[in-house]
Amino acid sequence: MLTTDDIWAELRRRRVLAVDIARELDCAPSTVTRAINGQTRSPASRILEHVARVIEVAVEELTPGRSSNVNHTFKQSHRSMSECRPCTDDSSVGSGL
Repeated sequence: MLTTDDIWAELRRRRVLAVDIARELDCAPSTVTRAINGQTRSPASRILEHVARVIEVAVEELTPGRSSNVNHTFKQSHRSMSECRPCTDDSSVGSGL
């Protein structure tokens, strides 16, 4: 199954932009982006079928709206509790720091 990140990566690898797909399907680039990101209320089957043809996979392999690296990104950016230090200086409160 290809997640949203996988779909975008494959389109980039093939040098295909949302605007290219939009031109071919006569729709707005934002419509293509929302379909790939899984942000549409109604299934964007025409767009997803086209994307599947472009990246040469079955449309059933596409899982728009699912990210493959959400947990990976969180793990990299999140400090473990052992690395956190309690705040001891109250002078920074309210100072915009």
